[in-house]
Order: sequence, then structure tokens, then C-alpha cells
Amino acid sequence: TQVAVFEAPAFRLAVAQTGDPELWAPYRAPDGTLIALAGRVVFEETEWQAAGAVPGVGGLAAKALYQRYQQAGPAGLESISGNAVVLLVESSGRTLHLVTDCSGVFPAYGCSTEQGPVFGSHPDVLAAVTGESGRLDEVSLAEFVVASTVTPPFTFYQRLRFLDQATRYTFDLALGRPAPPAKHPYFAFVYRGDDQTSESDLAEELAATLRRAVRRRTLPRFGTTAVALSGGLDSRALLACADNRERLFAFCCYDEPTREFRTAEAIARALDVRFLPLPRPFEYYGDHAAAGVRLAAGMGTFANNHFLGMLPRLQAEGVQNLLT
Repeated sequence: TQVAVFEAPAFRLAVAQTGDPELWAPYRAPDGTLIALAGRVVFEETEWQAAGAVPGVGGLAAKALYQRYQQAGPAGLESISGNAVVLLVESSGRTLHLVTDCSGVFPAYGCSTEQGPVFGSHPDVLAAVTGESGRLDEVSLAEFVVASTVTPPFTFYQRLRFLDQATRYTFDLALGRPAPPAKHPYFAFVYRGDDQTSESDLAEELAATLRRAVRRRTLPRFGTTAVALSGGLDSRALLACADNRERLFAFCCYDEPTREFRTAEAIARALDVRFLPLPRPFEYYGDHAAAGVRLAAGMGTFANNHFLGMLPRLQAEGVQNLLT
């Protein structure tokens, strides 16, 4: 884990990240603009290559975002694929933009304090920083016990809330005092039906979109990719869409060699992809429940905690990228 800290009169930023810093580290441009991200973004290979020509020390992802900002201003940060929260401080140092994830899959949280607003990507960390760890929301805790998740915008803490997804928050740092940010929603899920398009045309469009999405997420620069393969339709489609199969392998977690496991193995063999079987001990989910609950912190259901116990084995295989 790499940690970068930035200090300024009007804000303080701490970013902890895993992965290759050449890709994911924050970037300070020669003009003073600062860009940092939490999570992962994806671009076409041509955009990654163009980011390599941007001067200065920093991660390629932040440099690519800086190029978008140069071309379109703050709105250029609103058309990002992947799941991430992006922060940009303009060169003047007077304006900060916080752009939340389009679908809310990578969450962000906020809490108001006497010194001003504080934001973070994990509620337990944010609660510790703001002194809110003792103010628990018992209703949300009860919901978690029943449903293994918490309904946004609530958290385990009374004064911590999810930030709105698909929103750009703009803070005026020149005011010298805490002030509410301007909010710019940039995306909404709206059904746009087209009765004139045939099912076959829609299927072709969906297939092309899936192939493009998988290609962007399995580029050689991401290193070795592991694809979680269950034998079902979803994971089968992802694996079949991958072009760079020489740099990836499929794995399947199983209790015993069931029909689903044998189907997964047959799919990998048919696609000429290396297959790694990962047997689970009987108490697998129980053994990793506590760590899963701590990591999830109510952000998602820990009932989907399928891979936490397999991370050491995947790391031993040299995995740098996980596709599920």
C-alpha cells in the first residue's frame, strides 16, 4: 500500500492505494493542478498511451484525467468508465471538485465537523478521523444483522452519510470558511426504449459493448488477470469476450466437483484458457466472515464474500487484476 499526503491552507488530502503507482498514483501538473483517484478507471489503450506523454511525475490514470480536464473542464471528469471517486484541485488552489462514482458501486462518504466537511471512501476510517466511532446508528446495525447490508444513504454511524452518486461536488476554497458545495448531477438511469430496433440488432450492440468493456479491463498494462468463472452465463460471457487470453487465466472456487464446476472447467478448455481450481474448506465463509464484514462496513452484502479467502493463492499466481 502506498500513501500520499497533500497539505494546503484550505484542505488536506490523504490517498492510500494498492497496485502499480505508475498507473494509479496521484498527479501534480506543472501548472499546479492536483488530481487523485480512489478506485479504478479504464480507458482505451490509445488514451493510456497519450497520458504517457504528459509531463511530470504521477500515475497514468490521473494524467489521462488531467488531459480530459484540459479538454473539457470539470465536466471532462464526468464521463469516466470504471468505478472510482476522483478529486481535482484547480491550479489556482481555490476550487476543489469531488466526482462520485456514476453507479455508486465505489462509494464515498461525508461528515460535517466544526473544522469543515470531511470525506472518505470507508466509513470506519472516516468515523475514526472525525470522532464519530461512538455514535452508532442502531437501526442500520439491525438492518445489517437481518439483510447483511445497509440502505444508502445511511451507514453504521449516525452522522456519516453516503454522498450522492453520479454527482460532481464543487467547493470554493477561497471563502476561508466551511460552506456547502455546489452539486452537479451528471447522470441518471432513465429508460430510453426504441421500438424500431430489432432484438438481433440490440443483441449485437450488447455484445459489442461487452467485448469493448472486457478489452479495456484486460489490457496488457494491467498485468496478469484472473477471471472468476462459475460456469454460469455471466462469467462465461466475460471470459469469452476477452481478447488477451495469453495474459489471463480462469479460476473456480468450489466445495466439491459439482456439475457447475465441471461446466466451468469445460468452458475454459473450450476457450483455450488456463483453469485454476480453488477448493474451499467446509468453514470457508465462516472463517472469513469477520474480515468480510470489516471490509464491507455495510457498503455491500458480505454474503457475496467469495474471494477474500482466495487472495493469497491468487497473489501467488501473480494476479494484478481481478475480473468478476
